[in-house]
Amino acid sequence: MSKTSGKHNPDNVLLGIHATPEIKALAGLVAEMTKSNMTDTLLDGLMVMAERAGVVRGGKVLPQFKDEITLRAAQVRAAKKERQTR
Repeated sequence: MSKTSGKHNPDNVLLGIHATPEIKALAGLVAEMTKSNMTDTLLDGLMVMAERAGVVRGGKVLPQFKDEITLRAAQVRAAKKERQTR
């Protein structure tokens, strides 16, 4: 059994990105200044962009995008399961 801590949920997946050291430093500084952490800081930015794109409103995925999100999430879960069986 894997060890979990804090907010980690067994269904969570890694969302890796490549960024310059300056961008990582910026994320760390903003997180520190807002008394947050880098993960929450980046996810907050994603939600702002999702609202701007019209995919999310009030923190909720709009009905016309729910099926697409469900499908993509299932693909991510399947890929995770595949990696875990190797």
